[in-house]
Amino acid sequence: FQSAREQQRWGRPARVAVVGAGLVGASVALQAQSALPPGSSVTIIADAFNAGTTSWVAAGAFRVESVEELSPDSPDRAERWCRDSLRHLSRLAFGPAGPRAGVAPLPIVQVAREPPPRRRYAYSDMAPGGCRELTPEELLTQFPDWPGGLGFGIESLSVLADPRLYLPWLLDQFLAAGGRIERRRVASLEEAGAGADLVFNCAGLEAGRLAGGDPAVHPVRGQVARVRAPWLKRGFYGPDSTYAYPSAAPGDLATVGGVRQAGDYCLTARESDAADIRTRAVRLLPGLAAAFADSDGRPGATGATSTSQPDFVGLRPARHGGIRVAAEGYAVHCYGHGGHGVALSWGTAAEAVELGLARLDGGAKL
Repeated sequence: FQSAREQQRWGRPARVAVVGAGLVGASVALQAQSALPPGSSVTIIADAFNAGTTSWVAAGAFRVESVEELSPDSPDRAERWCRDSLRHLSRLAFGPAGPRAGVAPLPIVQVAREPPPRRRYAYSDMAPGGCRELTPEELLTQFPDWPGGLGFGIESLSVLADPRLYLPWLLDQFLAAGGRIERRRVASLEEAGAGADLVFNCAGLEAGRLAGGDPAVHPVRGQVARVRAPWLKRGFYGPDSTYAYPSAAPGDLATVGGVRQAGDYCLTARESDAADIRTRAVRLLPGLAAAFADSDGRPGATGATSTSQPDFVGLRPARHGGIRVAAEGYAVHCYGHGGHGVALSWGTAAEAVELGLARLDGGAKL
């Protein structure tokens, strides 16, 4: 592994605690483990792992519209997070570990009703091989059923990191290198870091509470369907957060979504949302109608059968003002990723570990 600025090691063994076992926490723990000298210990503390995390629900595509929304005060910093993450995921996608890690190249088509405003460091500036803009004829031919038509589209090569494979793989790498796991809920960072030299706060929605009460942290509810669509080889993202992505696991289920409902804490799938997702997804990709119909034999229905799964719900841990990566006393905070946990977890973790190493070097302790 690289990152944490390509593995700058600290000189003295340390004890480190990481609160949170989603993609952000796992990425921080693995990079901290690699950057610390022999004799150090890194422990992940969380009350939920793998399928219990918000990361599990994510589709897993690397897709960033603009870095300005990720860090409004410092878009250069957010661009570095993007590039570090994309570099890491691309190494996996085009390397021998890719199939085991659930990371693969992903051709992706993004369409909109009209051209978006030009924003600094849009993904089109980072995509391997660049982006190609679709012609009006291509938009009409490929997406004839979208109401009112589509006025803009680009296709490019991205990366898919399927969290259902990628997250367990990260944790396996961490454990194989001597990492430790504790399954428990913590009341405070002081409790989590008792006896440690440093604690990382990567607890998603809980991170704001652990940080002393960050009022900017809030949920953005998402809901997705998983249906069998083996013909889907590209990712598609359209208006109104409508998307469909294949899985990195051969023969697995495609993820189709979605919704973005700020301030909504409901973890129960809603049939009204499921119906809306079906309608929009089929308008974008008519071939999905058969996939939804196969779910339980009724056109347009979703349900748990051998060819589909119930709708999944996750609460994106968003933050007004952008992602927070900051050192504060004995702690380093890394939270507020919203819907960009897959895309930015490795890059933000690299900066968080750098800050942690600096704190250790300066003698900050609990």
